[in-house]
Amino acid sequence: LAETCAQLRGCRPKPCLLLAAATTPNCPRPPPFLLGSLSTGGPAARRFIFSSITGVNSERKGGGGGMKSFWEKVSTEIAVVEKMYAELDLERRKRGTVDGAVGDGSEGHHSLGAASAEAQKRLVRKLDSVERTLSARRNRKRYRRGVPTDLRPKVWMVVSGALRQKMLKKGTYQRYLRSVDEIVEDIRAFEEIEQDWEELQRDLDMVEQVQLEKEGGGDGSDGDEHDQSGNGETTGGGRPSGKYFRPSQSTAAINSSGKSTKEMRDIFKQIDTDAPRVLQDLPRFQEGGHGRESLRRILRTFCWETKFNGYSQWIGLIGGLYVEVVDNEEDAFWMLYALLHNICPPTFFTSLDAFRVDLLILQELFRQRIPDATQRLETLQMSVDKYAGRWFLSMYIRTLPLDCVLRVWDILHGERRNKILFKVALVLMRMHEADMMDFSDEAEAGVYVSALGRSLRDPDDLIKQCFDNKVTGRLQMSLIEARRRKYDQRSLVDDGKYDKWEWW
Repeated sequence: LAETCAQLRGCRPKPCLLLAAATTPNCPRPPPFLLGSLSTGGPAARRFIFSSITGVNSERKGGGGGMKSFWEKVSTEIAVVEKMYAELDLERRKRGTVDGAVGDGSEGHHSLGAASAEAQKRLVRKLDSVERTLSARRNRKRYRRGVPTDLRPKVWMVVSGALRQKMLKKGTYQRYLRSVDEIVEDIRAFEEIEQDWEELQRDLDMVEQVQLEKEGGGDGSDGDEHDQSGNGETTGGGRPSGKYFRPSQSTAAINSSGKSTKEMRDIFKQIDTDAPRVLQDLPRFQEGGHGRESLRRILRTFCWETKFNGYSQWIGLIGGLYVEVVDNEEDAFWMLYALLHNICPPTFFTSLDAFRVDLLILQELFRQRIPDATQRLETLQMSVDKYAGRWFLSMYIRTLPLDCVLRVWDILHGERRNKILFKVALVLMRMHEADMMDFSDEAEAGVYVSALGRSLRDPDDLIKQCFDNKVTGRLQMSLIEARRRKYDQRSLVDDGKYDKWEWW
């Protein structure tokens, strides 16, 4: 073993590890054929042989030994970025700038001094460097092995672009909150006016009824005749009929978002209904937790940012998981913003056009790669939208255990594209392919398919199968993009291929 260690000294493993292994008691001497291969093999072969003999893993770039040091380095770099930003923000506050937002580094703010402008450029360059490191192709396998739990919020923030948006739009979330508060006040005022109109209408109807009874001699016959002659517009005293006092859509002020106060009130009521029901089994959303109130504010702000277009219960579900993982209201909002703008196609959650296109792509993949089970489900009238639609819209929150969801989301953010959603769907179908062939009717198939994924307990096995070409087949993003161009949403609408998919 001493001779083996002497030959390994030029292979970059730490000498202390080699010497420790060489001096370990009862360490067996390598066989002669292994010693001979050490002198002829390359560094990688010699490291592998040494590890198999001694059980000591030599640290190698990109290998398992360097995984912990990589995330530690990333954590340090992110901490440096946050410190630089805090210092720059403090300097701007001292100088009295408006919001302290960070520019692109091309030129300084008009009120910044030369030192602050240079600090801003350094911050942007540092953030670019960290983003390139986390987004590099050589580091994608690290996301497959999982991001450390304590680093997951910071890594997601950086790699998805949420941290950049937060810095570029410093103070934007607070302004959105103030705008939402103004809308809430408008809604309250509108409800008070609406209530007053209803009370006034009831009073006028009572006065009108009494007057009609007096004019008609108590039997109300002349009153009906009088109302008919007035065409329902006036009463005996020239007073407008009660129906003209009922609040309508025209009585609500139109906001800059293009929505009336009444429409915004309906959306906010839906959010107030959804927020307490989201992820009730998670700690922050239980009684006494702050998750519900934070999620309510985030969803209201999201509606304001999107001009009240695109909100659905799925958005509340995704925002709730961000609140649970990130534990910072503003960071959770920017994470949701980054998911909708940087990771998913632009119309995936708003108009659902991109979502429908992705479902058609998934249906094509099922027919090509899992034909027997797919044909059996289609024979039972189980089209892909009846079970896979909720997989995509919920990002598997309602399908997989939380540990598996977080591992899938690690890859989703690390790759900044939603290819992993297709891979997980293929794995779920492949795992239960044999059982699906035994379905006898649509009800049985619906109950079984709705429970797919709930029995999974090993996230490592799930991710391993997602990247096993024997399970899912080779799936590249270029193929998905080509299919998206093929299934252009405008031609689909013209051809009427969406008519049968109206469940969402």
